[in-house]
Amino acid sequence: MGVHRLHRGRGYGTAMVLACARAMRELGASSIYTCTPAFNVGAVATYQAAGLEALDEIRSQYREA
Repeated sequence: MGVHRLHRGRGYGTAMVLACARAMRELGASSIYTCTPAFNVGAVATYQAAGLEALDEIRSQYREA
């Protein structure tokens, strides 16, 4: 999901996340997970505004220095 910068701050992203969660509940889901980079503060804020909790960051790739 992405929201154009001219439409940010109006609650559209949160409304979309909540609508998706409701649809998934109707289909029998008991929980939802999202994956987004922690540096994407807009996405993290949107998910938190919809009631999701941020968990510890999990790195899928890293290299030994």
